[in-house]
Amino acid sequence: MPNGTMTKITYSNYTDCFKNYSTTETADEIQQRIQIELNLVYDKYYGWLALPLASVALVITIIYITSIFRAIRQHRVSRKSYVLILNRSIGDLLGCTCAIINGIYIFLEDDVNRNIVQVIDTFFTASYWAAMVSAVARPFEYRRNVNMKRCIHLMIISWIIFAFIVVFTLSFMALVKIDFLREWSGCKSETCLVN
Repeated sequence: MPNGTMTKITYSNYTDCFKNYSTTETADEIQQRIQIELNLVYDKYYGWLALPLASVALVITIIYITSIFRAIRQHRVSRKSYVLILNRSIGDLLGCTCAIINGIYIFLEDDVNRNIVQVIDTFFTASYWAAMVSAVARPFEYRRNVNMKRCIHLMIISWIIFAFIVVFTLSFMALVKIDFLREWSGCKSETCLVN
């Protein structure tokens, strides 16, 4: 390619945007260089940094869930207070599990597939927001204003939010990434999906 030439390269993002490369590299060399850089970023931030932290957090969360569950069963704590904390901890457990799965996948795979990482990240983000719904706001007014029925409703809402985030995000990813759905919908990265 001559210096400054506009070249249309189709990556896995399926876009009509042009890449302006001021280099003599071929499209394959550019794609290979981008994949190497991407692998380094994934190894550093999703692997070496996240995997040890998520593993420690997973062990602590399991111990925490076990102790809360025992305390609730033995009636040592208020059920309505701790059932929301238990629900939040389950969201944390799922988030830790997603981070560990992502880290293991990145370490085992030579050429990391961005789509797989995005799918696992979707579950991580959804579990995070589902856990946040269970957080106790205004703890000093909690005993007076919240009953067990409201706790159950909050738990149901938290997992509805989880399902909504997962279904919504994966639907748009499918419209862009899967060939026959992309042709049917006419979706491109710049119109249906922002990476």
